[in-house]
Amino acid sequence: MSLEFTGRTVIVTGAAHGLGRAISIAFAARGAAVWGCDVIGDELAETQRLCGKGCTTAVVDVRDKKAVERFVAEAGDVHILVNNAGGVLGQVGRPLEEVTAEQW
Repeated sequence: MSLEFTGRTVIVTGAAHGLGRAISIAFAARGAAVWGCDVIGDELAETQRLCGKGCTTAVVDVRDKKAVERFVAEAGDVHILVNNAGGVLGQVGRPLEEVTAEQW
């Protein structure tokens, strides 16, 4: 199994710090074109610096459907999505398939 991602585009939500930042760095180190988004702009800039030139970041609130659509369109063909941003308030213990777009 290859852990190289050259030629692959990866979107990571919640990329400003923590797991999202670590995941972004790991994919970038393995050749992926990383597109990271978050609502925390200053920390997101640090993620981009740590990932290097193969990383593009943008301040995007994943609750804003139109902003997400613009971000995804700009990224082009996306091969991998790491949906790491935030959570679903009040939905703990509820099956994901029962969560509506509005609740998400």
